[in-house]
Amino acid sequence: MKSLIILPLIVLSILSLNINSQARVLVNDAGSNADVEVGTSAVVPTGSGKVGDYELIFCSISPVAVGAVYSDPTPGIWETLDTGDCGGIGQCVLGIWGRFIESPESEDIACNWDIDTGVFTAGSFRYNDVDPANPIIAVACNSGNSEMAVAPSVNIEAGSQVVRIFTSSTEIEFPQDAGHLSSNDEVSGLSSSFAISSQNLLTIDATTQLFLVDGPTGEASVDAGSDAEWRACTIAIRMAPGPTPIPTMSEWGFIAVAAFMGISGVWFLRRRQAAEA
Repeated sequence: MKSLIILPLIVLSILSLNINSQARVLVNDAGSNADVEVGTSAVVPTGSGKVGDYELIFCSISPVAVGAVYSDPTPGIWETLDTGDCGGIGQCVLGIWGRFIESPESEDIACNWDIDTGVFTAGSFRYNDVDPANPIIAVACNSGNSEMAVAPSVNIEAGSQVVRIFTSSTEIEFPQDAGHLSSNDEVSGLSSSFAISSQNLLTIDATTQLFLVDGPTGEASVDAGSDAEWRACTIAIRMAPGPTPIPTMSEWGFIAVAAFMGISGVWFLRRRQAAEA
């Protein structure tokens, strides 16, 4: 008889988990760009979306001389999430920035640095439902000079987006014509581009993935190429707090069934006790 009372509680518990799981950071758009012989500035498109979206941009350069330093992107006010050299002698430099945007339109943002650059690659992701007060859970990066580039693990919260960004630079044994290619897909959460000069290949690949449970993300790796210099970063983006969503019609149905089963169980129990008396 107790099972008739416990069962509705189980149904309600499952329903509660289903409602709470609806809160999550979602991808609105993605963009990418690549170029050669760019000097000290180049642009990355941010994609379109909604007012209040959170934009993440990332730029990689292979400077003519080692020691390039980024300045703030323009226009707008950006938070620097990471800037750093690739492993080895510093043939590539990665920069990552974030901000909230008050326009639904796509905008070309300029990445800026202080030393002339032969090749440039960049990408962006645009999100909605990001915590406006504290959008970033964690940022962690690795650098190396090896075939495999490894992005570190970070601890995250349920419903967050986890971004992994890989950039690498490889010297070319035989001179080739300059060229570039970029691609992005907001549905699969992919932004990638590469640029090639006469002596150097520079690539950037980024993925963004929704994590429904909290805990460590684990490491992620890509093949950077033989003797590549690389930098790999993991960024976790926090969802916005908010009220529990109103149940849908199907959820109200679950609630009604659970309530009916609970009332029926109590009524049946009392009637049996009265009959035995």
